[in-house]
Amino acid sequence: MDQNPDTPSPQLPQSVMTAFQSEVRSFAAAAGKTPQNILRLSVGANWDTWDAWCRGAVSPRVETLERVLAYMRANPASDLSQPQRKDVA
Repeated sequence: MDQNPDTPSPQLPQSVMTAFQSEVRSFAAAAGKTPQNILRLSVGANWDTWDAWCRGAVSPRVETLERVLAYMRANPASDLSQPQRKDVA
């Protein structure tokens, strides 16, 4: 199964992409992360995927959008903004 979020697909409606980008930007800001980092954490995207989506160079698959949104629902921004503690033995 192809897991590449950059796989060419039919363009999503601009209204869908605009709403999705706004939601990811808001979530990322609340989490103290970049949108690129949220994509990396949620779908293992390349670091340049977000910029490519914003430029319209490629369009994400619906399944990829759903995975990103599911990740954001399962990982509240407030949890991601907390520094990761490392246990020291």
